[in-house]
Amino acid sequence: MNRREGIKLLAMGSGALFASNPVFPIESALRGKRIGIVVYSYHLRRSSKNVSKQYPYFKYAIDLMEHCHSIGVGALKVGVRGWDKAFAQKVQD
Repeated sequence: MNRREGIKLLAMGSGALFASNPVFPIESALRGKRIGIVVYSYHLRRSSKNVSKQYPYFKYAIDLMEHCHSIGVGALKVGVRGWDKAFAQKVQD
């Protein structure tokens, strides 16, 4: 599956279907595929004025990496500005 096909599949999933079904609506189409996420996908968590215990802000890249791993994400794009060598090594490990 290429990016264009993936976007087409995502567009086909209607908001009504998603609202009525707590499982991702195109889960069957993506079964066995691993998608990537960019850190900006979670901008609402960061910019929210309401602190949520269920959906906390990811303070460190490692927190986001662990979350992505738990939901089966195949790749994560995140900025590395300001990382020191020790933190970069921790992320790599």
